[in-house]
Amino acid sequence: MYNKHNIYLDNSATSYPKPKEVVDAISQFLTQCSSNPARGVYQSALDASLMQLESRNLIKLRYNAKDFKNVIFTSGITHSLNQLIFGSLKENDHVLISPFEHNSVVRALELNKINYSILEQKDGITIFSSAKEMLCSKTKALILTHASNVFGLIQPIDDAKQFCKENNIMLFIDSAQSSPIVNLDMEGITAIAFTAHKGFLGPMGIGGFVSDDSNFLLNLRPLIAGGTGSKSAYLSMPKILPDYLEAGTQNLVGIAGFNASLKYWNKNSVKLIENYKNRISQLIEGLLAINKIEVYGDKDISKRTGAISFNFKNEDPSIIAMKLNDNNIELRVGLHCAPLAHVAMNTYPLGTLRLSPGVFTTKEEIEYTLNILENL
Repeated sequence: MYNKHNIYLDNSATSYPKPKEVVDAISQFLTQCSSNPARGVYQSALDASLMQLESRNLIKLRYNAKDFKNVIFTSGITHSLNQLIFGSLKENDHVLISPFEHNSVVRALELNKINYSILEQKDGITIFSSAKEMLCSKTKALILTHASNVFGLIQPIDDAKQFCKENNIMLFIDSAQSSPIVNLDMEGITAIAFTAHKGFLGPMGIGGFVSDDSNFLLNLRPLIAGGTGSKSAYLSMPKILPDYLEAGTQNLVGIAGFNASLKYWNKNSVKLIENYKNRISQLIEGLLAINKIEVYGDKDISKRTGAISFNFKNEDPSIIAMKLNDNNIELRVGLHCAPLAHVAMNTYPLGTLRLSPGVFTTKEEIEYTLNILENL
């Protein structure tokens, strides 16, 4: 049904290809288990429970969190951010956000009628010099993407931690574009939202969030309510973790794939990151050598991820994207679900072309792409 022969450079949206271990784990769960954790005492249900618990522990270790029970699974990072926003904030509360937040943050704030102020930025990096002036009595949190999905620039997490500590407000981190390439530690962060299908090389439809503050989690208002397989006599959601925030049948197929991807990363991270950084360097160097191309953001690979935005000067990026597709190159074009980022970097309303190599992208694929761009 699907025939994949093109050069895929849209890994910031979803990583491809997936490791064989991930595919095998999904297939094995579907064919040999497919049981619900905590709903039965038969062996396959117990096996599913153990796999789910192991996955929580792997995520706990990834973020240096304290308790695997505080790892909450969701359908993905959009679900996670909505749960954190909906669950901890109320109408007319106030939050601070970076100029690079995804619509999964901004639209959730708009939907829930939560006021927000946009922090300043310089050269694509959020700055906190005037942040205190934006605080008010109703300011409850700072929401910050760890790395921009448009420009790839890593944001100053340590500055954010310090600011939130000094002003006693919560800190929510969107790690969609950074994990697991860029290390992220739970200390000083209220909650980290994560997803499987990007850098982790896992399947779509599974993600979650983690917090070291059990009281924070138990005081969230759940987005959904339903069966948990525990305390079934209760007519309200049981105040135990993770059950309180995980109503209904979980995406165990996705968790099985995520489990395998976490193990794959732990085993192969050095080699994967080395290739990833080499391809980013090769791509940026090649783009900068083409006169008519403007590359946005810092070019230092230690300060960025592989989301590389650029444009041909005085050309509509959508037209260029179609020409690249004609040459079997797959990339992202437009506003990338982050219009505020484009306003901040003066690329609104047309947006940018975005090439994002992955850990499996080859030297030859980048060479071919640069050659096509040079010809254009």
